[in-house]
Amino acid sequence: MTALQRFPISALPPAETGGRSAVYRVFNAGGRLLYVGSSERPRQRWHEHRSRTVWWPLAAEYSLDWFEDRAAAYTAEAQAIVAEQPELNQVWRPRPVPSPEATPEAWRVLDALQVIEQMDDAARQARAITEVLKVQSDSGPKLKETRRAWVLAQRAKKVTYREIAETLGCSISTVQDIERGYSGSGKNRPRTGRRKRGSEGGDGADKAGGGVSPV
Repeated sequence: MTALQRFPISALPPAETGGRSAVYRVFNAGGRLLYVGSSERPRQRWHEHRSRTVWWPLAAEYSLDWFEDRAAAYTAEAQAIVAEQPELNQVWRPRPVPSPEATPEAWRVLDALQVIEQMDDAARQARAITEVLKVQSDSGPKLKETRRAWVLAQRAKKVTYREIAETLGCSISTVQDIERGYSGSGKNRPRTGRRKRGSEGGDGADKAGGGVSPV
């Protein structure tokens, strides 16, 4: 990788990113790589680090490696952590990366969760997790009902399962589960009889829902 320009840690990253995302590397005064992260809003991430990160006083310089979308930066971050072994990153735990077409709103939620995962203060991290899970338990059912209402409205307009699945970025069987209000596992999914082919634009041909349905 071509050596990236380094900036003093006191120099804030740009506020406007033009929709791009950056992988940032933080170094100590001796040039040792301390940490690798990524963000579509690195200036905001800087403020978060300064107020929450125990080791931030050790930071002396940083570099920015820009990518056109959030998914590419997220993947590059994961690869850099594994390859470069920054001293203060937690062990990287691979997880599914949303497609580049994921909405900016979804990426903001994922970014916020990543911040919690990388918190250094265990007590503050535990509290943050508790707060997030509480909100999730309250808002989760409402979000599911909002999504189901949209799916039902599309079905009333004779929109096919396949078209709805493409819009939501999920499998056809998941759309059918949403329509029925079912949110259990694939093995416990109620039987609905043999699905018809052709009349729904090939809806019955999708077999991706045999496992756990991410409803």
